[in-house]
Amino acid sequence: MHIITTLLALFACLGAIAQDVAKVKKFEAAIGGATTDEEKISAIIALAQYYAVFHLETRADSLTHKALTVAETSTDSNLVFKILFQNDINLINIWSSEETINRSMQFIKKGLALAQERGRAEYAAIGNIKLSGLYRMQGRYDDALQQATEAFTNLDKLQEDSLKSMLYMELGDIYKSKGDAVPAYKNYNNAFDVAYKLKAVRLQSDIYHRYVDLYRLFGDDESAKKYLINSLRMNTDHGNELGLYNDYIDLAKITDEEAYIEKAETLADKLQSDRYKLAVKRLRYYLLMTKGRNANETFQFLFKNKDLWSYFKNMGPVNSFWQYGNIYHYAGQYPQALHYFSLAEKALENNSDADMSLLLYKAMGEAYLMHGDTIKATGYFEKSFQLARQLNQLNELPEISKKLGVLHAAANKHASAYFYALQVDSANTILQANAAKDKVALLQIDRENSNRQTDLRELAVQASRRRNLQVMFITIAITVIFGFMLFLGLFAVSKNTIRVTGYFAFISLFEFIILLIDYPLHNFTHGEPFKIWIIKIGIIALLVPIQNFLEHRLIAFLE
Repeated sequence: MHIITTLLALFACLGAIAQDVAKVKKFEAAIGGATTDEEKISAIIALAQYYAVFHLETRADSLTHKALTVAETSTDSNLVFKILFQNDINLINIWSSEETINRSMQFIKKGLALAQERGRAEYAAIGNIKLSGLYRMQGRYDDALQQATEAFTNLDKLQEDSLKSMLYMELGDIYKSKGDAVPAYKNYNNAFDVAYKLKAVRLQSDIYHRYVDLYRLFGDDESAKKYLINSLRMNTDHGNELGLYNDYIDLAKITDEEAYIEKAETLADKLQSDRYKLAVKRLRYYLLMTKGRNANETFQFLFKNKDLWSYFKNMGPVNSFWQYGNIYHYAGQYPQALHYFSLAEKALENNSDADMSLLLYKAMGEAYLMHGDTIKATGYFEKSFQLARQLNQLNELPEISKKLGVLHAAANKHASAYFYALQVDSANTILQANAAKDKVALLQIDRENSNRQTDLRELAVQASRRRNLQVMFITIAITVIFGFMLFLGLFAVSKNTIRVTGYFAFISLFEFIILLIDYPLHNFTHGEPFKIWIIKIGIIALLVPIQNFLEHRLIAFLE
């Protein structure tokens, strides 16, 4: 055990490394072998994205600026925008440092300024949406809304409906982060309506997942699961593998079902994405840690998957020690857990991350309590209590206050015990009031959803009615054409007239047959052009001889 402890501490303090040296060399070879600026930039960006997946932000930034230098000297000005607005170079998340977020912000601002200077409204709108997302992550909601407003101004100059859908999603995300569920849901509905009209399956799938997050915010996992099943069916029908991967990942998070993880893993391998493969491993790791509760098995999984190991290590000592401590904590090995939590606490001294401090202090309080050290447990729970109040984390207060009340009562500090008992009642009262508001909000969301489903059904009925009317009209028109041919046969008309009329009639008939099978054909092939092309060649190969045979027989009969 001491050997493992020493190794873990050593590895946590080592510098950041990439997961696969051979893969890095392959990326570098692609950069060296590029023959055009576009190929070189694509290869550089691919390596930057690889580094970003493993939280090697400094290397990713360096490569991004290298790509930008190549683009700025290129004759193709669009290459600059491709880099400045690349989606996946910086994978920002809750663990991203303020420095990383600020670097990303400066990069996007540079692109936004260039887009405005060159009059590229579409790129300016993308820049506004991305900046809005970064401001939202920082809790700067007014700045985020300002960027969203500017994005609407830029989109007014364009007919880019897909960007409008993305903008409505961002607005929904802002309101969700603020705790305003109803306007969040309305904006998601607006985004979905735009995506639905565009038949943009990927956008629709993204919005389904936002509905999922919204319902899970209220603890309604059943409704969330229904949206995921809707997304799963849609993505299956259209062969959207990336959408299916996201569906299986979220279904696994809700249900803890191994089958969903296995399907996500299969798709990650098929997509050949380091990012998605790593996400599956992270999910397995967290389930193994929290459900398996066996430290040796969890560490074996971590050691076996070097990419996962690198991912956590590259996030810095605080996160590495936090992970190790949690592995032991869930396994009930509290002395080892406290050792790593203490190392994380020391590493956190140079970091002003209050949210992380709250998580750590609470975990240390629980570990000391389970270990039987009530004095230190009390100290860390009191630190947690102060931080929770400072951060307005009301959900944390009842549990922390209850434990402090019990600890102070056991120490015969009755005044303190009474104080924390009052804090429990006060926090629960506020939470109950908030729960009532949430219930009202959820009812409003359900009403909005019901109205929207009614509208969608009406639109579907109208579309079906239009289609049926058009099919009926075509059927009548073809019948009239054949009737007209038979009518012509009663008179002495030239053979050429009969042949032309017959040719037109059969072309109309068989094109109508192709039209009728077109929609089920697209569903069957998931819209893949090659499959559609092969099947239509086969269908036409069958229909053309039949057409020629029937056409000649009918013309011979009329003649």
